Amino acid sequence: MYKNMLNKIAIVSFAFLLSLTACEKDNTNTPSVIGKAKITGIAYINQNLSNDDKLGSIVWEKAPAGTKLYATYSSADIVINETTGNYVNIVDSTKVDANGTYTFLVKANLKKVNVSITSDDYRLMQTSDATTSPEAKIYSLPAGQFTSVVTENEVKILDVYFSIK
Repeated sequence: MYKNMLNKIAIVSFAFLLSLTACEKDNTNTPSVIGKAKITGIAYINQNLSNDDKLGSIVWEKAPAGTKLYATYSSADIVINETTGNYVNIVDSTKVDANGTYTFLVKANLKKVNVSITSDDYRLMQTSDATTSPEAKIYSLPAGQFTSVVTENEVKILDVYFSIK
């Protein structure tokens, strides 16, 4: 009986020691970035009203080279083991090229990453017709209007359209 009791104590002790060495959950908010996703498109602006159709159709021109765009997304979207805490927004920037094209390579993994494309406000001369002088206008991308959801290795095409403020 004493030997049987010692065996039971040994088994319980072994199980207790084994539970002490079990893995702990990783509670860090460290991004688990595996790769990138690509968002590309053309930035359009209606700078020349004289070429618009008289029936109301807009003829969009390409935004000027050097126009700065921003891709904003939450670091929570690229964390695999989410915990409670503060997650910051990640902001990437790029410039429109001479063809009006822009490209972002955003951090991504297998989770969905919600990306919003915005810009700084900028002043540009707008032509109404051949008889009036160009007029200075402030253009911007309306916040929240141009968004995309991407995952790792995905390519999304998203054309953006500037409007007058």
